[in-house]
Amino acid sequence: SNATVTGTSETINASGDSLTLGNNTSATITGNTDITTGGTGDTVTVAGNSETLNLGVNGSATVSGSGETINASGDTVTLGDNTSITINGAGNTVNTALTGDSVTVTSSGDVISGSNETIILNGNNLSVAVTGNNDTIIIQGTGDTLAATGQGESVTASGDTITLSNSSSATITGINDGITETGNDGLTITGTATGDNIT
Repeated sequence: SNATVTGTSETINASGDSLTLGNNTSATITGNTDITTGGTGDTVTVAGNSETLNLGVNGSATVSGSGETINASGDTVTLGDNTSITINGAGNTVNTALTGDSVTVTSSGDVISGSNETIILNGNNLSVAVTGNNDTIIIQGTGDTLAATGQGESVTASGDTITLSNSSSATITGINDGITETGNDGLTITGTATGDNIT
């Protein structure tokens, strides 16, 4: 079914439905496999699995569940524990929970904050910043640029550019990467390290 909702503190229980939110709407959506399209300035909480959220301009979302798809640009997304999302769109801020989250990024300009999470860059020539400790960062494309800040980061990459901020530490596995340390960093290279350039 299809529904259009406008207002504040709306509660929606649905599964397999299409939902449209008016501008400046706040809503909590509970269910599975819904497709929700937001307007401008919406605040959305999504709890469920395999949900799709098309977040509008200046929107924010809190998301819990697995297999979530978030389409957004310039928005703020906060994750609950043990949540997995794919986020499509540029310039988003993603704040992860305490543990168990997985974030797949397909566009540039996202800033991801959190610790003990799995972060996947799925695309070529992306530029993404990650702040946190003990994250597992997997770069699946080539020509990507990662700015990493934190301790105990684990990065798998080949043919990419990785910058460690001051006093960060990372283990990097891969070949043909360009690695820049900005001072007092702890760096471990594993694998063949063929073609890596460290500055």
